[in-house]
Amino acid sequence: MGAQIAVAPLLLLHFGSVPLLSPLVNLLAAPLVTASTLAGAVGAMGIGLLIGPASWLADLVLLLARTASGWPQLGAGAFAGVAVGGLVLVVPPHLRVHLVVPAAIAVAVAMVTPNAAVEPGSVAVLDVGQGDAILMSGGEGRFALVDGGPDPAVIVSRLRDYGVTSIELVVLTHVHADHASGLAGVVSALPVGTVWADTDPHTSGASAELFDLLDSRGMRVSVPSVGERWHLGALDLVVEAPVRRYASPNDQSIVVTVRGRSRSMLLSGDIETFAQTDLSHLRADVLKVPHQGAATSDPDWLTEVGADLAVISVGPNDFGHPVDWVIETLETSGASVVRTDLEGDVVVDLMSP
Repeated sequence: MGAQIAVAPLLLLHFGSVPLLSPLVNLLAAPLVTASTLAGAVGAMGIGLLIGPASWLADLVLLLARTASGWPQLGAGAFAGVAVGGLVLVVPPHLRVHLVVPAAIAVAVAMVTPNAAVEPGSVAVLDVGQGDAILMSGGEGRFALVDGGPDPAVIVSRLRDYGVTSIELVVLTHVHADHASGLAGVVSALPVGTVWADTDPHTSGASAELFDLLDSRGMRVSVPSVGERWHLGALDLVVEAPVRRYASPNDQSIVVTVRGRSRSMLLSGDIETFAQTDLSHLRADVLKVPHQGAATSDPDWLTEVGADLAVISVGPNDFGHPVDWVIETLETSGASVVRTDLEGDVVVDLMSP
C-alpha cells in the first residue's frame, strides 16, 4: 500500500488513472520476483539448471501484469475518495467526520464528471505516447480501433475516457510493438467483434502475444482484401494496402481510408517509400502521417496526398521523430500540422466541410 500511494501521483500524471487492485497483484508478484531473481542469479553463476525455472517464474510475473492491465482503474477523484475512505478506518473517531465529507464530494465529482466524446462521424488520434492508436465513432455506440499503441493500460484508460464499452472492428496495421502491444489489453478488457491483420511473413513478440490471446479466446483474425469495405454507421472504411508483400514490416502496414459525409482521412500506418510508391494514387483531406513523422517518407508522396490537415501521432522518443523536413514539407503543401505529444488527443470531424 505504501508503494502504491507513493507512485500514485506519477501514475495519475502520466496515465490519468491508478490501477485499483495493484496492491493485491503486487502481493502475488513479489515472491515470484524474489524467487526468479535468486534462481536466475544462481543459474548465471554456474548452476544452469535453474535458468529454466527462473525464466518460467518471470513469465508468471509478466502474465500477472498483462492480466491485471485490463482490471479497473481509478481516476483522480475516485482515487482520492478511496484514499480518504481508507484513512477513515485508521484515524481517531472524532476526526473521521472531517474526512468523510471531502471523500464523499470527491467520489460524487468522479461519478458525475462526463466522459470525453468522439462524436459520430469523427476520428480520434489518441495520445498514447510513441505509437499509434486511432478511434473511430460511427454513432450509436459503434466504434472501430486502428492499432493500440505501446501500452495496454494507457489505451484501455483512453477508451474508458471516451465511454467505449465494445469495439466492432480492431485493425492491427503491422507487427511492431508501438502499434500492437496495447491491443492485448483492449482484447482483454473489452468485447471485440472482428480483428483485421495482414502481417505475414513478419512477426514480433507483441504480435505473437496478441494472436495467442485471440486464439485462446476463440477469435479468428481476418485478412482484409484491398478494396474491402466496412460500414461503421456514419463512416465507411476502405482498405487500400498492402498491395503486395514487403521486406519491411512498416511497408506491410494495412492502410485504410475513412470517409465521412464531407471529408476523408488516410490512416497510413507506418508505410515507407516503397509502399508509398505503390499508393501514389491516394488522396485525402486529412493524413495520419506515417511512422510518427520519421524520415522514411517520400516528400512528393506527402505532398500529393493533398491533405489540408496532417496529424502526427508521436510521443517522447530518442529517434528524432518527427523530423523537421517532414513538417516543413507538409506545411509547404498547405497542410496544418498537429502533434499528439503537443496537443493531446486530436479529434477530426469528417462530417462537416
